[in-house]
Amino acid sequence: MPGFALVPFLDRMVRIAERVPWVQGFVDGANAGALGLIAAVIIQLAGSSIVDPLTALLGMGAFAIVLRWPLAAPAVVIAAGVAGLFRL
Repeated sequence: MPGFALVPFLDRMVRIAERVPWVQGFVDGANAGALGLIAAVIIQLAGSSIVDPLTALLGMGAFAIVLRWPLAAPAVVIAAGVAGLFRL
């Protein structure tokens, strides 16, 4: 919640920072670092969670659904959990 409360106050600072070249470079670098971190975590999680053909199929299906319908992510998580329970 605190992040949402700060957004209206940060608008003016963001407009000023957009005009400063070194700030733009810093933000670009931070974005690249965040993307690299996300990719590394995805690779580690996939390596430990995809253990057989069923989990690979579930992962590919979930990825395809979330790419097509991004707001379906909670339903995909619940469906994958139910599929995992039936697997036991």
